[in-house]
Amino acid sequence: MLLIDKLANHSNNYPKLDLSSKSLQLTASIVIPSYNSAKTLKIVVSQLLKQTAVKQIKEIIVIDDNSQDSTPKVMDEVIKSSSVQIIYKRNDIQCFSGECRNKGLNYATGDIIFFLDSDIAVSLDFIEKHLLLHQLIDKCFSFSFRSYISEEDFENHNFEFPITEYNKEFRLNKIIPEAWCETQEQKNWANKEMRLYEFTDGFRNLSSVNREYFWTLPEVALIGISAIKRKHIDAVGGFVKEFKGWGYEDIAFAAKLIALGLFAIPVLEVGTFHPNHPHRITDHQMWFKKNKELYYKCLNSEIG
Repeated sequence: MLLIDKLANHSNNYPKLDLSSKSLQLTASIVIPSYNSAKTLKIVVSQLLKQTAVKQIKEIIVIDDNSQDSTPKVMDEVIKSSSVQIIYKRNDIQCFSGECRNKGLNYATGDIIFFLDSDIAVSLDFIEKHLLLHQLIDKCFSFSFRSYISEEDFENHNFEFPITEYNKEFRLNKIIPEAWCETQEQKNWANKEMRLYEFTDGFRNLSSVNREYFWTLPEVALIGISAIKRKHIDAVGGFVKEFKGWGYEDIAFAAKLIALGLFAIPVLEVGTFHPNHPHRITDHQMWFKKNKELYYKCLNSEIG
């Protein structure tokens, strides 16, 4: 069966969940691909070391994608002061995010794998709430939303949560440009506010293939802020290594997880913080176009 056909048959109608405090049984490994992120990486790791569930963290794994900044020096300092095992590996050549995550999996021993981008700081109970969710539901992967904050606030650790309305979080609040509208059902949204999470009942009613709401389920499940059982990652074979540069490698991975029958579940009880800096990846529009073509090729490939 084609991947796109499996996606079309998927229902994301996950049950209501109570993530109040319970005894944590699962352990976590955190995989962070990094490229020229010395300025943010130390802060990202420091937030992980202050987690309410820090005892559940088996290791933090940083895969440095041949950075040309001071990342090795920063990581040396972080490792010396860490109460949690930190594994730092540096690529001899640039491999990009998907392959870095695959490499990180080689060192992960936890039940739940957390994928975090190197410029994403998490609220202090982020690990705890995601672990609780995975104790309640076996066939799922989880993710949280981003709030964009100033670089100054990020450097000063101004991570206040809860947030009443995420800043620039497209899945919560987005004005749809008329230029985006292609079909008649999309034109009904032109220049109107879309509250995607709200309108689709927490993505329970969001299609994995139909673009009525402009985004499909794989596109909203941002893997750079996610938690997944190791056995499910192994079942889909990890990330497709042919993706290069920026864009779509995480969407293709999410699509494979959804086709496996997993619920894609957002966790609003916790949040993440992203510094509002310029895009740091060169030629990202060129890579984005190529990766989009590869994604649609993956959708029309056979899957077991």
